[in-house]
Amino acid sequence: ILALTDDQLEQFVREWTSHKKEYVEVQRFSGPGDKGRDVVGYLTKERHEGPWHNYQCKQYGRTLRTGLGLGEVGKVLYYSHRGEFTAPTRFFFVAPRGLHRDLKRYIAKPSEFKAALVATWDQNCSKTIIEGQVVSLSDVLRAFIDQWDFSAISSISADELVQDPGAKPVLKAWFDVDPGPAPIGVVPEEIKTFELPYIQQLLDAYGEREGQTLAQKDARDHETHGPHMYRQRERFFDADSFARFYRDNTMQEDI
Repeated sequence: ILALTDDQLEQFVREWTSHKKEYVEVQRFSGPGDKGRDVVGYLTKERHEGPWHNYQCKQYGRTLRTGLGLGEVGKVLYYSHRGEFTAPTRFFFVAPRGLHRDLKRYIAKPSEFKAALVATWDQNCSKTIIEGQVVSLSDVLRAFIDQWDFSAISSISADELVQDPGAKPVLKAWFDVDPGPAPIGVVPEEIKTFELPYIQQLLDAYGEREGQTLAQKDARDHETHGPHMYRQRERFFDADSFARFYRDNTMQEDI
């Protein structure tokens, strides 16, 4: 992950967030017109007219500088204020090498983040939002910033990204990382609809041996066939658990 380019990191994050069930859609923005968005996760079909999460990807040779982090938040809030989109309900800095200690401190203390953004607007935001223009901190924009919840900001490092269960399929696809052993299957007491074809094959085999047709209850209560059926159901659900685990952690649609 540390060796990825800026473009690759954004693509990696897009694929990773696409596996998060909370999002109805994930979109990647790139280039000078991104308005402070790299990867966006929409929580509703209203997309940018509803709640959404912003993933700001920063791949540098060292920790993310405080001024740059403040500037990125300022840019998104400026365009939110302009009505380009609603303000994000979560803002993630995806910085594989982490954040500068002051930026980390601001994130831990949202009120200080807000105060620092306002106090350093001219230094970190005014000349970086729109190329060739100066965006001043008007009273209306200041009021918009004041009402936004700065506790929505957090960061994701390379270590945290690797440990996220949702990243396993992408880590497998990109780096051939072993997703680990599949969990043991859990056998329900009642026979489920999707295992009926398998159960019927067992019943046919038992019936052939006994010379008569056996119902599910007869087979389960049988001195020999009952324990055998349970063992076969254990194997069935172990195989089903493995198939689901492999599909979910290797980006495979069919097993």
